[in-house]
Amino acid sequence: MTVQFLSAEWVEAYNEALGSAPLERGDVPSILADGGRFSVAQTVRDAPPDAGLITTVLWVEENRAHLEVAPDETSGRAMADAADVVVSLAYADATALSQGTLDTADAVSRGLVQVRGDLSLLIASHAMLAAAAERLAGLTGRTSY
Repeated sequence: MTVQFLSAEWVEAYNEALGSAPLERGDVPSILADGGRFSVAQTVRDAPPDAGLITTVLWVEENRAHLEVAPDETSGRAMADAADVVVSLAYADATALSQGTLDTADAVSRGLVQVRGDLSLLIASHAMLAAAAERLAGLTGRTSY
C-alpha cells in the first residue's frame, strides 16, 4: 500500500517501521538527550494538497522514538512551540531529504532548512534515525511524494 509523505497514514507506517526497540544515538553529547527525553518538530510549508503547513514531532524517550503529525495548522504551531528543536523547510526540500537527493548539511548551509533550539538534540535525533535507517527502508519504497 502506498502512503502519502507526511500524511497521518505515512506517520503510522513510520512508527510501525520504527517499532518499539530502543534506538542507538551513538556518542552524540547533549545534556537534554542524555536525560533520555526530547522532541524535534518539523514544520513543512507548501505541503500538498493545499500548499498548507504540516507539523510533525519526533518524541524521544528512553531511546525510543515516536512520530506524531498535527491534525491541523493551529495544533501544529502549538506542538512546534513546545518542542525542544524546530526544523522548518519547504515540502520540496523535505521530500528531497527523505529521498536522499539532498544532504542535510548542505540544506542547512544553503538556508533551505532553518533550525531553532538545541542543535545537539537535532544531531542526536539524526544519529538515532540514521541507526534506524534499515527499519525505515521499506517505507521509502511505499511513499508517494
